[in-house]
Amino acid sequence: MDRKIQLVNKCFDAFELRVLEQPDSTIDLSFFQSNLTSLGADVDAIIATSAVEPQAAPTALADDTVLDALFSGTAEDGPEPTHTKGMRHRSGRTEEEKDQKRKRRQEKEARKASILHEELRQQRMRESIAGASSSAPVVEVPPVMRDVMSTNDGAVRVTESTTEGAMILDVGTIEGDPSMVLAGSRKSDPPACKMILRRNTPQVGDEMIQEMWLKLQAVLQPCSSHWMTDKGLLECFYRGLGPENRGITDELCKGGMLHQPYEVIAKFFDGMVEAKKK
Repeated sequence: MDRKIQLVNKCFDAFELRVLEQPDSTIDLSFFQSNLTSLGADVDAIIATSAVEPQAAPTALADDTVLDALFSGTAEDGPEPTHTKGMRHRSGRTEEEKDQKRKRRQEKEARKASILHEELRQQRMRESIAGASSSAPVVEVPPVMRDVMSTNDGAVRVTESTTEGAMILDVGTIEGDPSMVLAGSRKSDPPACKMILRRNTPQVGDEMIQEMWLKLQAVLQPCSSHWMTDKGLLECFYRGLGPENRGITDELCKGGMLHQPYEVIAKFFDGMVEAKKK
């Protein structure tokens, strides 16, 4: 609207200049009429243009609003520019997309970690079951022939020969732990069985060795197929003893209890239990 007013004012100024340029002595009415007609045509054209064409003021107004916002620091008086709204919308949408991608990536990583953990758990379970099944005792026991041999290094070797294979028990003296070797396989102690024995067979107070031995037998009695090696049983029993009882067993068993076969230790403690009953 300001632009139209300026154009009208320019037309009036031009008309005034043409009037002033005329000599004072002569007055030509036709000149005035032609100029008035031309001025009216210009005014009509300006009005017609304003009626037909849409106003171009919003763009200028938007530019003025942006300039006012830049230099005054506030843009609350005018409407928000269209291109600014578009940029803000795209920026917000980009942040939302990034957040969604980040969440999806985190969920995918958590899912992978859960699957890996489950696979490891199942693998450990399969290994435990496989070890337990491979080391389970046979119900039908063939006749056994046992030979005890001593070696130069002070170790004791017990050889049990059967119709299906041979079992060799080597009692070493380097680290103080006996080693069980089964011909064709190697038997291991499942961790779960060790935990059960250690939890149920520790010494409580001033318990005697005979009481500790009876406690071990009570734990083993419900489950004959406990899948524990003789070495593992002796270790669990020995570690469950208190320091004083350990010293007693070391004195009673020459070379230490762990250096003797399980059968020998079992007969020895069974005899102590029977003697206490009498």
